Amino acid sequence: MNADKRKKIIYAVFVVAVAWGIYNFTGKNSRDLKQEPVSPPVRAEIARSTPPARAIDIEKYESLPWGQDPFLQPGDVDRPDEVAAESPRWVLGGILYSRDNPSAVINNRIVRTGDSVNGAIIVDIMEKSVALDKDGLQFKLTLSKGIS
Repeated sequence: MNADKRKKIIYAVFVVAVAWGIYNFTGKNSRDLKQEPVSPPVRAEIARSTPPARAIDIEKYESLPWGQDPFLQPGDVDRPDEVAAESPRWVLGGILYSRDNPSAVINNRIVRTGDSVNGAIIVDIMEKSVALDKDGLQFKLTLSKGIS
């Protein structure tokens, strides 16, 4: 086979390949126009590998002691939630005194005479102290020297 004959064969194969590419990639051929009816997918039942979940007894879990400190031993008395419940605290943050409408900041709340804070009623607000009444027991909160 001589070189001239090989070139003609290569050019012929190249022309056939280009024509085939143009026909298949650019135009719609008759296979695309014919739409065959598509059957819906068949759903198969999947076998379970584990048993189904069972109902949870909520009442059983409601009686458990949730939210307790896991590091406290049974019988420990110095639990922070019990201490806070037994002795309410009042912290006097400041006093804005005027004769007509005095107010004070107790436990980060602005209060006036007659208001209630942690179960204690504000009886009187003076220039440097606040009088409270808790269950018939009266006591005073005073400003410390560091607070102006």
